[in-house]
Amino acid sequence: MSRPETYRPHCLKPEDWPRKCLCAWEGALSAPGLFDESKPAARWRPATVEKIRKGFGVYLHWLLWRGQLPANIDLAALVTLERARDFQEALTAIGRAPLTIYNRLQELHFAMRALAPNHDWSWLGQAAKRMRRCAKPVRQKLPRLQPVEQLKRLGLGLMTEAISDPSLTNYKRALMYRDGLMITLLAHRPLRLKNFAALTIGKSLILDGGVGSISFSREEMKSKRPLETLLPDELAGALLTYLTGYRSWLVSHAHADSAGVSDAMWISNEGRGMTEDSIYKMIKRRTREAFGVDLSPHLFRDCAVTTVVRDAPASARLTRDILGHATIDMTNKHYNQALMIESSRRHTALIESLLSDDAEGRTKEA
Repeated sequence: MSRPETYRPHCLKPEDWPRKCLCAWEGALSAPGLFDESKPAARWRPATVEKIRKGFGVYLHWLLWRGQLPANIDLAALVTLERARDFQEALTAIGRAPLTIYNRLQELHFAMRALAPNHDWSWLGQAAKRMRRCAKPVRQKLPRLQPVEQLKRLGLGLMTEAISDPSLTNYKRALMYRDGLMITLLAHRPLRLKNFAALTIGKSLILDGGVGSISFSREEMKSKRPLETLLPDELAGALLTYLTGYRSWLVSHAHADSAGVSDAMWISNEGRGMTEDSIYKMIKRRTREAFGVDLSPHLFRDCAVTTVVRDAPASARLTRDILGHATIDMTNKHYNQALMIESSRRHTALIESLLSDDAEGRTKEA
């Protein structure tokens, strides 16, 4: 079979990897024996394993597309300086953002350190770092941020419409209420998407006697710090309505072959637990419809800090607890960014006020 003329990135699944790659990958992830050398990959979190696996799979697919992926491949020769450069140029040629290319190179670097640990991969790590220094986000996030009150208003509006609009079908009503509750909850407690999608009834999310709470162990948190937080009283009623009404409806109307619902908090239109990707896309769609610009779930965290800086600057350092940061450096980064956003907004408002006053004065003179 001839290869397609145009390269399109795709992740090669492990079952399609050369046997040497698959065996080395499984060996790298296995726990070291008593007399074995340390295996860094054995300590990777599941999310890290998945990220690096996918990035490495993209590189293998690129080699396959080039016809350079024989079954009996030499692991040490799998990545060369020339191939890494060609891989980067191929991604650039199809319009991948510099930050995306940095991620692919970093994932490739970590993968090769695990697969061929006795080989020197420092040159690949240095190339990834250089790519990171010149990588700038393609889309500026500052103009997209919204005050937390706006996010809460959006969520409440969706829930209210779901209940009151008689033209909605039960199916659309349940999805709209679910979406509104998700946005409202994220506005109050801006969890990382991984944790938000993993909320489970009776475990990480508990509603007891009208009091809601969220709890994650240190192993479940990126910062390795446990999270325990009460939910605002105003959310208790909405949570109860969703859990006993709309969520139950979605589960009961699941497809016959649906599986994996169990105690998942967020239920998809097919009656399954929602994935991170489906939550991500829903949040972006709802915010784009409401504000004209889309916000990812992660941007809710930036919105939260910006609102704190605006309303209670003396308490801004407490945003470390809001965002669950492991170090104060990351909190400072968000804090300084929030100050810049608020200063920019005040400056813009001042300029608009001066222009308005000037225009009004000219009208009176005329």
